[in-house]
Amino acid sequence: MEIQHLLNKQRCKDVEESYGINIVYQAFRSPCLAVANEAKTFALHPADLFYQCMWSIDYLKQISYEEKEEYFNDFLESTIKHFKKEVKNVDEDEIALAVCMVMQALAEWLIRSGNEFLPLVKILKEQMGTSVSLKLNTLFQHGLQCVKEKEIADYMAAYMTSEDDWISEELEYLLYGMEFDELCRDPEHSLHIADGKKRSVVVALKAILESDWVVDVNGKRPKNIEKIINEILQSTFSEKKKTYLSQTVIPSNDNDPQKSMNHIAKELSKIIKSFATEKK
Repeated sequence: MEIQHLLNKQRCKDVEESYGINIVYQAFRSPCLAVANEAKTFALHPADLFYQCMWSIDYLKQISYEEKEEYFNDFLESTIKHFKKEVKNVDEDEIALAVCMVMQALAEWLIRSGNEFLPLVKILKEQMGTSVSLKLNTLFQHGLQCVKEKEIADYMAAYMTSEDDWISEELEYLLYGMEFDELCRDPEHSLHIADGKKRSVVVALKAILESDWVVDVNGKRPKNIEKIINEILQSTFSEKKKTYLSQTVIPSNDNDPQKSMNHIAKELSKIIKSFATEKK
């Protein structure tokens, strides 16, 4: 029986064709192939590991150190739940091992990004357990030997502090954006915000994102709400001008807090949450 991956064959091929020369992708290819050779139902393709790793690294770049600790505290459990939603009828031990591979990849990245990240590495390693950690450490060291240590260390450290590099966004567009673009080019599916309704749309999106109906890849409430709203406005409604929530949701001429759009957003969020509770 052919083993399952998170991404389908075409998407794995697309990622490999676009990022196969990336030094991180090259280093992580070997451990993925080694685990896949022993797997019976499920294993991470190198494209899966690269995608999962870049998503987490880009997320870590946007949050505080305390939030990083919170993010990693239940990483194993929350990511296992996420993987189980993506693949069906696979061995649970193989899912756990795949999640640990993501954790090992992140640990390798953080180790090379500065001593301040070492406590985060410890959090990851403690969740993995000694035997799994030692096994994956050996596999990843073999993979890292395929590239020059100084080059990958410099790359990882520089990427961690870069405000210009966001590979996860490039991957999102590569995997899902082009399909959406083709759909939007069809006149029957082209969507635009009605005149004078942009502020209302922004408020509704903000309320939904704050209501726990929409979660990130690890099942947690998204933190970079303004960025997500702008991506939705640009990709779904072809809005080219950036929207700032401080100006859109709480306008300067709104003197009555009970009438402010921020207040309305919070009230709308409460309604959504109560509706969700009633439906359970």
